[in-house]
Amino acid sequence: ETVWRQRALGGDINTALNSIPYPGSSQAHLSEFYGSGRQSRLSMLAQGKLENVTMSGYVEADFLGAGTTSNNNQSNSYVLRQRQLWGQAALRSGWTFTGGQMWSLVTEDRQGLDNRSEALPMTIDPQYTVGFSWSRQYAFRITKNLGTKAWFGFSVENSEATLTTHGNTAGSY
Repeated sequence: ETVWRQRALGGDINTALNSIPYPGSSQAHLSEFYGSGRQSRLSMLAQGKLENVTMSGYVEADFLGAGTTSNNNQSNSYVLRQRQLWGQAALRSGWTFTGGQMWSLVTEDRQGLDNRSEALPMTIDPQYTVGFSWSRQYAFRITKNLGTKAWFGFSVENSEATLTTHGNTAGSY
């Protein structure tokens, strides 16, 4: 991924809009070009079919992880990060059982509730897309396909959301 900014932030690929320098600052007179392999995505799908079931395993990773020594000043040495890692058994009867780290069931799909059919925004950083509800987390999911007309699903997920409030006095809960 590459980023060019008219005003230098000294930042990474994400643009922190609240840190754009004002016209009077020295950084406002410097432009910035940043190139990175961090958005490179590696994926692998393995599938096997038995008489009544299709078994699948999927892994997807990128270089958006940040280790303690990761930096973009000396070596662009960011670490491999797990995005998805799940296994699935899809029965011919329409039942599908999936477990591992995957897109949450709350993420919109193009058709049905099948993994790898998510309706992801066509942008590099979809988390900034208004209205895109998503999470990638560990889960166990059971879905039922009723003749490609309707799907029903249930998921137990390990939510890692952080909820915060503002304006509370110290020590209030």
